[in-house]
Amino acid sequence: DEQTLGVAVAMHDFQNLQSHTILGSSATNTTYSSAGTRYTYGYKPMVVDVAFTTPVAGKPLVASVEYVRNTNSDVTDDKDGYMVGVKYGSLKEKGDYALSYDYRVIKKDATVSVFTDGDSFGGGTNGNSHRLVASYQESKNMTANLCYFMGKSGIASGDTSVARNKLDAEVVVKF
Repeated sequence: DEQTLGVAVAMHDFQNLQSHTILGSSATNTTYSSAGTRYTYGYKPMVVDVAFTTPVAGKPLVASVEYVRNTNSDVTDDKDGYMVGVKYGSLKEKGDYALSYDYRVIKKDATVSVFTDGDSFGGGTNGNSHRLVASYQESKNMTANLCYFMGKSGIASGDTSVARNKLDAEVVVKF
């Protein structure tokens, strides 16, 4: 029952992606060629993650911020992304619950699109999304989750925005 502050910094260098054929089937990074199948830029994302945890009514309350920036010198626009969130509770014992909310913006060239969350706004980059999650520990090895996403893809200037709302219900069993 104490307060904690966690900070993590990471630097990634995806070598030789510039002019390479896109990874995955629906990359949303800046591309070129008549079919839009090659990366225009290289990707060297730096990620900073900060999380503060404090107990509230016997359960952990976590506030977090994650920021990413593509540090490749060729990228001048659409190179940042961030996520801010809050989570209350944790899943350890039967009857435990957790509630969370986060908001994320991932601009077009902040990171390699194939490595991002596929649920938020359809996957890739170039989008923003709100996410609400309610989780319940049904038993030692089973949790139930209800997750609602409300987002939009195509947020870069000149792109066509597409709204995306998604409700996920899942039961997770651990063996």
